[in-house]
Amino acid sequence: MIEELEQLVPEWSMAKTIEIVTKAIAQLPESGLDDEQKHILDLVEEKVEAAEEYFERPMDSPDLYRRLIAIRTGMGDTERAKVYQAKIDRFKANELEFLGRQQDFFGNAAEALKYYEQAVALTPDHPLAAPGREKMEKKLTKSRNELPNLRSKVEK
Repeated sequence: MIEELEQLVPEWSMAKTIEIVTKAIAQLPESGLDDEQKHILDLVEEKVEAAEEYFERPMDSPDLYRRLIAIRTGMGDTERAKVYQAKIDRFKANELEFLGRQQDFFGNAAEALKYYEQAVALTPDHPLAAPGREKMEKKLTKSRNELPNLRSKVEK
């Protein structure tokens, strides 16, 4: 397993990286790692970071991060566990932001705003969710301001 991890390069593919890394961490206990297991964990984290850098985003596997959280928490390393939780949150925020864009595309600003707000709550620094939320707030404010004019036109 160590040799396979050492040879792993992100250029192969994210799927291949996830496959190899997942196999490696599946062999690790959640606490009480010996020196060889710590070496495997170090290699796993090195390969995950290399892939994240190469693809410029978190890995497409929240389960991989959940397992790393469990191991790091078992080791008493809550700070590193928080880093992995932030990656899961970013992954979920990306999904929510995309759902917000879909709702905006179909003209449902109120529903889009809900998704954007959820994404921003998970990751306040999300580069697309915060601007999306602002855009939907402006759309809804404009609609609310135009509503009295439309009512008066209907009454006439």
